[in-house]
Amino acid sequence: MYTCPICKCNNGTEYSVPWDYGNVSKFQELNRKFTYIKCERCGCVYLDEMKNWTPEQFSKYIYNSDYAKMDSGYNGDRAKKLFSYIYFTLSFYHFNSILDYGGGKGHLVDLLKFSGFKAYCYDEFDRKDIDISKQEKFDICTAIEVLEHEFNADKLWNKFKSFVKVGGMLICSTDYSDGKDISSWYYAHPKAGHVLLYSGNGIMFQAKKFGFKYIGDFNAFNILCHVFQKVSE
Repeated sequence: MYTCPICKCNNGTEYSVPWDYGNVSKFQELNRKFTYIKCERCGCVYLDEMKNWTPEQFSKYIYNSDYAKMDSGYNGDRAKKLFSYIYFTLSFYHFNSILDYGGGKGHLVDLLKFSGFKAYCYDEFDRKDIDISKQEKFDICTAIEVLEHEFNADKLWNKFKSFVKVGGMLICSTDYSDGKDISSWYYAHPKAGHVLLYSGNGIMFQAKKFGFKYIGDFNAFNILCHVFQKVSE
């Protein structure tokens, strides 16, 4: 039985998606179709068969030396596109501290540090500037192209709640599943590690559940970002 990681509904529609979209993978055991489930209640889409993968499996098959080939913005291009927007938000609200969670090699953080902000990167599979277990609170937490990589949505959003001060902001980017043909949608891509694809309703449900209020969206050079303010502990 399937269970949606957002609304816990057990009903959904199956979509078969290839691991590698026609490219030849060095991991022959994964050259097959994977099944995404679209929840009939909240519209979120999830890759159920990866929900129990270990960090070692993700490191071997996805977050390896070839990952940048799957994500063209990983090596700094995305950070350059987002920098001015994040800089403006920090300055406008007189914020100073920021955690870029899942920030890869820390390109965005390096740009913000150079501009005088107290900025840190934490990525489970890459750069770790701080020990997140110490639960330091930040004015802003960014999670750029992170939500779709974590199946356990409650675990991830609980981290966001622990990182952000009351009155502070969460800025996350992810594309919505609403109206998409899952079988051919580029975001439904197992090799990219996209295990949970949010609908508009799904992300609002999670935000409210963990004490965040929706502020608005902005589009930074085709990077769709969602802004939330933490209103309660």
